[in-house]
Amino acid sequence: MKIDARSADRFCKTPEPDVAGILLYGENQGLVEERVNLLQSSLLGGDPDPIQIVDITAAKLKETPSLLADEVQARSLLGGRRVIRLRDKNAEILKDLPDIFTNAVGDDAVIILTSNNLPPRDKARKLFEDHDRAAAIPCYADDSASMERFVGDLLREHDVQVDPSVRGYLANQLGSDRQVAKRELEKLVLFALDLGRPLTIEDAAQVIDEGESLQLNDICFAVFDGDQMRLEQSIDRMYQALTHPVAILTAVIRHAHRLHLVTSVMAKGSTADQASKALRPPLFFKDKAAFLGQCQRWNGNRLNQALGVLCQAEIDCKSTGAPAETICRRALMRIAAAARTRR
Repeated sequence: MKIDARSADRFCKTPEPDVAGILLYGENQGLVEERVNLLQSSLLGGDPDPIQIVDITAAKLKETPSLLADEVQARSLLGGRRVIRLRDKNAEILKDLPDIFTNAVGDDAVIILTSNNLPPRDKARKLFEDHDRAAAIPCYADDSASMERFVGDLLREHDVQVDPSVRGYLANQLGSDRQVAKRELEKLVLFALDLGRPLTIEDAAQVIDEGESLQLNDICFAVFDGDQMRLEQSIDRMYQALTHPVAILTAVIRHAHRLHLVTSVMAKGSTADQASKALRPPLFFKDKAAFLGQCQRWNGNRLNQALGVLCQAEIDCKSTGAPAETICRRALMRIAAAARTRR
């Protein structure tokens, strides 16, 4: 089964009763792990006991080729189903999966395979999409709306009171990788416990100001300021933190769209300051001067060209098989170079 992105969370909460294997793949590894946890709770009930979850690596399978089939058919000491986590995608694992899926019975374990982004023709992806007892779930970078929902849900879960503008600010600042965002939000939750009042944007900025997520913000401003040295340093730090290039491109594309909105309003006669009031979430006060300066440097035509470069780079990262880090860096440096030219 091929599960589209809009149906992914619903499927993870109520997976098909006869599903025997689930593949979660994509550049948003934070979202992959979040959905694995959701699936495990759905399949095993509530807070699963660790004994119900088995991890199998390619190295273990190489030592014992029958291990996967044996574990699938083994019965849990606690009764009910179990989950088998496969973290390595290789030919040895894929070879036995079709028969395992076809022959699985109700009490057999469910196999959950996780991977980074996979092109449409990848063998694992096609196997899970085409088999009627398996499912493939994409986990792509969040857009602004889905990230804002994620932020709001997590803060509500911990009874943290915030103004809606804070949710928008956090969604914009934290980027598109939930693993990074969740770490920063957990710090914010701890800060809020002793605060005794609703969180403000200034509170949020104080807590997450040193977080690695703000490197995305640095990259966005370095790109459209044309600051190539700062851009190189920020990209290196993000790669060292294992941030996926597509997550970086998504953040820069979002920034470019915000610039495009403001410059479009300016073209009708508004000042940059007046036009920026149309932005949702609104500009953070620390970023306002730099953002408005970029609005003076870039116009709609040049931003359309930049967006074309960025979107093509995102497609290439997901589909060509070429090193995504190189594709991303080249595209960002190209736009930064263009920023240094006159309008």
